[in-house]
This record gives sequence, C-alpha cells and structure tokens, in this order.
Amino acid sequence: MTTAGTGSFTNAHADSGLGLAGVWYASDRFKILGLISDANGDRYNFGEIEQGDFYKAIEFSYKPFPKTPKSGFWKLNVWNNDGTKDNEPINGNTGIGGWGFFVKLEQELSDDGNVIGIFRYGRSFNGAAIWRYMAGVNVLVYDPFGPEGLQNDLIGVAFNWAEPINPGSRGESNVELFYRFPLFPEVDVTLNYQSVINPAFDPTNGHAAAFSFRIRSVF
Repeated sequence: MTTAGTGSFTNAHADSGLGLAGVWYASDRFKILGLISDANGDRYNFGEIEQGDFYKAIEFSYKPFPKTPKSGFWKLNVWNNDGTKDNEPINGNTGIGGWGFFVKLEQELSDDGNVIGIFRYGRSFNGAAIWRYMAGVNVLVYDPFGPEGLQNDLIGVAFNWAEPINPGSRGESNVELFYRFPLFPEVDVTLNYQSVINPAFDPTNGHAAAFSFRIRSVF
C-alpha cells in the first residue's frame, strides 16, 4: 500500500533504539499502552540515550461493538518527541520537537466479521513529523467468493489523503485496489493497483499510477 495507507506517518516515530514499553489489559475489550524511547535511536548502534531526548506515547484501545472474537480495536494514540540532539531527521521524526495524535477506528461491518471498515486520521504539530495531516478509509472483504476452493481470499479498496510539511508541497490523494489470495499453503499472492492524484513531492505531475505483484510466505 502507499505511504499514506500503511501506517500513522503523522507520528514522529523514533528509530530503533533503547526504550521501555508496557501494556495494561483492563479487559478483553480495553487496553492501555505506554512507551518511552531514545529520540536519537539509530538502528546501526545503541543511539545516544544519554542526550536526554525522548519519544513518548500513550495509546488507548477499545472494542465498542465487537461482532466476533477477531474484532479489531478503536485506538487513540497521543505522542510527543523531544527532537534529535542536532535537529537532524531520523525515521519519521524531522529532528524538531513536537507532538501529535493518531486515531484508528477498525469495525466489523458484517455479523461474520468478514467485512471490515477502517477509518484513520492523524495530525502532527510543530513540524515534528514528515506529514502534517493524513486521513484514510479502507474497506476489506474476506472470503468474498464463498466457494470452498477460494477461501481465505481478501479484496480491499482504500482512499487516502496526506499533506506533508515541506514548503511548497501539496496534499496527495490516492485510491487503491488490491486482491490477495493463497497460491499454495503458507504462500499468498497480492495484486495491487494505486492511482495517485497530485503526488506530494512531484509538483509537475498531476497523476501517477502503480501496479504491483507480491508473493508472501510465512514460515
């Protein structure tokens, strides 16, 4: 999926580094997660936690209307990043201190849980993250065709919009369609089409299209 469709990129995530995370499961429908990590984290070394720059986040997750045991959560994530010691970007952080929030609402739309709707919205402040705004709507349909031989298929459609913080850049929209199906046991194939309207970092281009073919194995 596109950048706007794969995660909370209005979140100024730190890179891999030292930190602590904990989660409290108040019930099978409610949990709270907290995290603090080195804002100067670097996947190639142990970072520089002694600089005292930290990324902090708290996330509240709740299942308000579960229809099956596999129901997803509604989530609210609030974060703060102190920035990096030299104000240089690392991972999702521009190097500047700031904060933001991200909301994800995942809800089963059918009694068997095979039709799922997902809404996402994120906002960053102070220029701390690469993207200032993002929003997306996804609809997923599992086992869309029903016959025994076509079980475990998945069809998805998504609309995403994101606006970067770069001066002179513009908001980007995209529509995405994909179809995933099992080719062999433990091997899935995904066919994907993306239509990108006004690519954010290519101001001379009004439209771009991308096709992809993915093979994924779990072992």
